[in-house]
Amino acid sequence: MLGSGEMKKKLMFNSIISIFSQIIIIILGIIIPRIFIASYGSDVNGLLGTIGQIYTYVALLESGICAATQNALYEPIAKNDNDNISEILSISNSYYHRVTILYSLAILALAFIVPLLLKTNVDYWTVFVIFILEGLASSLNFWFIEKWRALLAADGKQYVESLINCIVKILTYSIKLLLSFLGWSIIFLSFFALLISFLRLVIYYVYTKKVYPWVKIQYLENKKKLEDRNAYVISDIAWTIFSSTDMFLLSAVFSTALASVYSVYNMIYSNLASLMNVFYSSVSYILGQVFFADKERYVRFHDGYETVFIMLMSIAMSSCAVLTIPFVQLYIKGVADINYVYKYLPFMMGEVQLLSWDRYVSGNLVCIAGYAKQSMKYSLIEAALNVVLSLILSLKFGIYGVVFATICSLLYKLTMLTILANQVILKRKCIYTIRRIFINNIIYILICIYFIFHPIQVNDMFSFFLTAFLSLFCMSLIFMVINVAIERKTVKFIFNIVLGRK
Repeated sequence: MLGSGEMKKKLMFNSIISIFSQIIIIILGIIIPRIFIASYGSDVNGLLGTIGQIYTYVALLESGICAATQNALYEPIAKNDNDNISEILSISNSYYHRVTILYSLAILALAFIVPLLLKTNVDYWTVFVIFILEGLASSLNFWFIEKWRALLAADGKQYVESLINCIVKILTYSIKLLLSFLGWSIIFLSFFALLISFLRLVIYYVYTKKVYPWVKIQYLENKKKLEDRNAYVISDIAWTIFSSTDMFLLSAVFSTALASVYSVYNMIYSNLASLMNVFYSSVSYILGQVFFADKERYVRFHDGYETVFIMLMSIAMSSCAVLTIPFVQLYIKGVADINYVYKYLPFMMGEVQLLSWDRYVSGNLVCIAGYAKQSMKYSLIEAALNVVLSLILSLKFGIYGVVFATICSLLYKLTMLTILANQVILKRKCIYTIRRIFINNIIYILICIYFIFHPIQVNDMFSFFLTAFLSLFCMSLIFMVINVAIERKTVKFIFNIVLGRK
């Protein structure tokens, strides 16, 4: 079990390095799509965004194994049981190798099918080759890297992965930037990105051999060690369907140009969410280790994490919602091939992220406590709801319809996970979690309503960043004052954790 000094040190390393690395990735991730729109047009940008999103979420198919491995590792790490850690990683390695073979076959099948489904001016074989190249990079990661990612996360060394990702992203985006200025085919962008993936393999190999020389990977299988693996995999399949529905539906039913509009808005919110996610991932390992060491103490950690992360996400989404339209107007200035300004879309997409984060800590507890099968059922229903509602509402309301369908689906799973985490696992009423979710969402909605009728106007990037700073300050003040007033004991506990007093 971590001591307070070691906990504080790891928290600082993980938080600072992870956030810094993600900020760099976000900045590059905002610049590159804008250059693609200018260089290749909205059609190509929408195509690359659609393929990228499909693969981002298809890659989640392996995270069932990653989640099962990570949760299985918490207890032996807390007990310094190196033999058990090696055994779990060996089992995980066997699973990953089988999944990689199936995944590679799926890549080939999708490469033939997806170009037929997308409404784009890019020719069939170009889409085919890009799809293959993107998939090969993921296959390499599955085969060689993913088991080590699970160990780093469970061991509280998320900062290592963050640094590696930052290095790889900088190199990848730099190559893409250069090639786009040179006017090279988009196929070469994917090809050079694949080559850079080999560098990731080398870095992981060198680091893990140095830090974990005692880990012995053998070819064996013990289903009891990863008994919830199938539940995690099915949950991630459901999440894949749920998360890719909007982008794929817009590309297939309307056009990749409209998908480009969605991708610009989604880029803003997903980047902010990813920034929060690396921060959460860098400290969430504590929840897993504390749960197995002291369940009574865990409850205080649970409430603390839930309070802080719901509050932080509410601040981020409120600031983002009021600034998105001014940013988009500056971002796509000079692009006239399709309308990019949708008045209500920022507030709806902010609510999507807010509802997603409202369930993070409860969802994490459900997995740690061994209730992955129940969570799997909720994920399947959520995905089915999103597909059905998106198909119905998109025909009437277009891009607004698919986002509203996502909100409705999220509400279902949020409700079920809140009940499962509080009533079943923690043996208490749901009022604590409901209060946090309700108060922060009400404040967010009221802020959105005000700015819908009083939109922010900016003329240049300087005034935008100045407005963004003032907005973030005001939103932080509003949410922090209200949350601290309501959750005084919980906030004090987290404050003491950060200072290393608990």
